Amino acid sequence: MDQIALLFEQTFLRYERPVVVFSLMVTDMDRSPLDWRTGQKPYFTIQGEGLRLNGIPIDPDPAHYVKEHGVDISSYLWRRFLYSKANFLPNTMKDRLMGWSASTAQKMELNTRILDRVVNRLRASQVDVVFLVFHYLTPDQPEFMVGNEDNWRDGMLRGFFADRGIPCIWSKDLIPADPAWTGSNLDKYMLLDNGHPTTYFNGLIAQEIKRKVLDIDTAGVWVRPVFAPPTYAERARDVERAIRADSTWYGSVRANAERYGQTIEARIAEEARYTVAEEDEVVKAALREAVGN
Repeated sequence: MDQIALLFEQTFLRYERPVVVFSLMVTDMDRSPLDWRTGQKPYFTIQGEGLRLNGIPIDPDPAHYVKEHGVDISSYLWRRFLYSKANFLPNTMKDRLMGWSASTAQKMELNTRILDRVVNRLRASQVDVVFLVFHYLTPDQPEFMVGNEDNWRDGMLRGFFADRGIPCIWSKDLIPADPAWTGSNLDKYMLLDNGHPTTYFNGLIAQEIKRKVLDIDTAGVWVRPVFAPPTYAERARDVERAIRADSTWYGSVRANAERYGQTIEARIAEEARYTVAEEDEVVKAALREAVGN
């Protein structure tokens, strides 16, 4: 959830009159406290009434990071027993030793704060949003199956959206509402070997996104916040003006337009988009170098 929120913050005001579809998988919330998920990642921790961002900068050498942040396991033999079927300890003791209840409570609080951070930024910017929630709908994950919400993730998210009056697409609710659903043809909607939606199910979800977005009243005048960065479109228009004002640059673009059979306007627009993308890559490279130093 943390990486989704950070990417959202860096991009949502780069567009003119944005409408955000904030998509998440319920099990993304299990990963929020982690500092490593197939690689080092940024992560939030609870600090006072807010959040603290950790795990940055990203170490360019994964082996070095792993060496400096080893796994905190004092006895692999004990851990094997604790998490095995041979564990004969009472459930209350298992829970205390494994820390499941404490871990779940911490995940709920952490993810609630991350989501509140997202919602607060959206509302401060007066940007509309629809949340889109996915589940792993596979036979080996019964707690997430259609019609079953007997787990803390679903309860937390349902409550969060309801309490704050936030529109949401609960994707698995679309399945029993679909006339093609028989109750036993889950493979029509999900790739059962990996838990991803089929093309058919993606179509249903896309239609629901369209319906939700079109229901949003965008007739009013939206004023960009004073703290918003220039949009991609604004930056592209600045480059287009620069091309027209620079005779050498304009001549080069015109030659390319003739070479590739394009109109000069189409070629200027393409050159502007490419330049903006290149500028972003240069900035990212400079930041990586600065962090490394």
